[in-house]
Amino acid sequence: MREQRERVIFLADCQSFYVLEGETMHRHIGRIIEIIYLDSKGIFTKRHIRVDSVNADMVKAYCLTAKAPRVFRIDRIMAVQAVKRYA
Repeated sequence: MREQRERVIFLADCQSFYVLEGETMHRHIGRIIEIIYLDSKGIFTKRHIRVDSVNADMVKAYCLTAKAPRVFRIDRIMAVQAVKRYA
């Protein structure tokens, strides 16, 4: 139960994020965005990614956080925020 409270606090701190809807990811192709992602183990992470391509249920991206290419399931992307500058 404690772990769930920490997750809620983490998400509550991300006030400028928006919830993903419909075709939203397509407009971010070629851009760097910050996402809140729920992985297959049920752990929330915040990542900076450069979106390379989007299909019906997957986003192919370069993860700047992990410094490697990654594939993200769209249904596990909880929130998105555009990044103006990435340092």
